[in-house]
Amino acid sequence: MREDKKLGEKVNGYLKEIGMEFKGTIEVKHLVHVLAEDVGFEKIKEAVKKPLTGFQVAQHSGCHLVRPAKYVGHGDNPENPTMLKNLIRLTGAECLDYIDETECCGNPIIGVNEEVPFQIAGRKLGHVTAVKAQASITVARFAK
Repeated sequence: MREDKKLGEKVNGYLKEIGMEFKGTIEVKHLVHVLAEDVGFEKIKEAVKKPLTGFQVAQHSGCHLVRPAKYVGHGDNPENPTMLKNLIRLTGAECLDYIDETECCGNPIIGVNEEVPFQIAGRKLGHVTAVKAQASITVARFAK
């Protein structure tokens, strides 16, 4: 809406009906970006009182954390994201690499095809299990 003034005016027309207005002054950020960029790795590391030493985990960043890079990348590499891994490591846990970890989970197509996302997710979980991860960590994106 910041870039398309006509769209902004149209949306603000609707918002005005309920006593609201889009001003374009708030930056929406993913929780992982807030932790990494606003709080900072050093501050988080200092806050860890009981490190998870010996705990082996696998992570799934999820597409929404780094894609589309133009809008949400925040400096992380969409082909090899490390921000969530680095946050996990701050806890003392070991973040394991696994086959296809940067691949999509399949969720975006669940409204079109329910079988394929479960196949993709099942394959990913199989790869997580193969590296003997004790847990899988992801950052959920909720929609109502």
